[in-house]
Amino acid sequence: MPKNLWPKDSCPYCKDQGFDAVVGGVAPGEVVFGFVNHHTGAGESIVFRTVTNEKVSLMVDNNYRVLVTKISAGSVAALGQAYVYEQYKDHFRLFAENGEDYDVIVIGRVAY
Repeated sequence: MPKNLWPKDSCPYCKDQGFDAVVGGVAPGEVVFGFVNHHTGAGESIVFRTVTNEKVSLMVDNNYRVLVTKISAGSVAALGQAYVYEQYKDHFRLFAENGEDYDVIVIGRVAY
């Protein structure tokens, strides 16, 4: 890859999907996508179609991985880490602090 360029500058898939870059290694057939979530409820459903602006609607199965990192200031120590407790092909449920912002990365096979 040429220096001083983003993957989106030379990779048609990244450009098409609106991804500046791709981080890490994935298994063949898997993709990585991410978004920011402003959490509004303890067991909030995160619907792929909604959070990706309809770029991802459905995963092939529920064996995808979700990485969640809090990015807003302030914390309630007693709550602990945010975590995913149910996964479905079209959404997952996230337990986290209300009113806080999280970076969410999903790794898995996308159906469409």
